[in-house]
Amino acid sequence: MKRYLKLRKRMLDAGAVPQDAANKLGRSYNYVCNRFNGNHPWDAADMACLGNWLKIPKASYYDYFIKPWEHEEEAFNFEEDDA
Repeated sequence: MKRYLKLRKRMLDAGAVPQDAANKLGRSYNYVCNRFNGNHPWDAADMACLGNWLKIPKASYYDYFIKPWEHEEEAFNFEEDDA
């Protein structure tokens, strides 16, 4: 499953590709790809830089940068009843 689909779409709508994000962040292409692939989370400085660049409202950062990092299996974490 691809993560950060909302962020990817926002970049495509802006005519940008991951290399553009790497250049904007002053980071390598691999650094950006590791975040898009979910290997590492975006840090606050990355969120602020990309958010400003892509004109993402700060109130929406959770949906763009944090929510896709959460693992789907957590949604299926049922607690057993002790009844």
